[in-house]
Amino acid sequence: MLLLLGAGACYLVGSLAGASLDPEEACHGVGRAYDRAYRRENFEEYTRWFPLHDRCHAGYDLVPVWVNPVLVVLPVLALLCLAGAVGLTVVRLRSGGKGTS
Repeated sequence: MLLLLGAGACYLVGSLAGASLDPEEACHGVGRAYDRAYRRENFEEYTRWFPLHDRCHAGYDLVPVWVNPVLVVLPVLALLCLAGAVGLTVVRLRSGGKGTS
């Protein structure tokens, strides 16, 4: 559960990167040029759910580089933990519920 909460927090960080109603202001706030033509041509890139991007121009993204890989790794780890827990439960039930304590 903590891994999924971490993924949610990471998504929030990525989606709020450059959190300004004016993307041009956000880009200038970090000292980068804003390319209006690039944003217009790549509208789908910064409006989709995944991967997260909010580019000022072709060479700079306001979303930190670590966000998208973490958004993949944390849910995968959560699934592996869930599979491990189910596997341990099945083994315990098959062995008659006897613990090693």
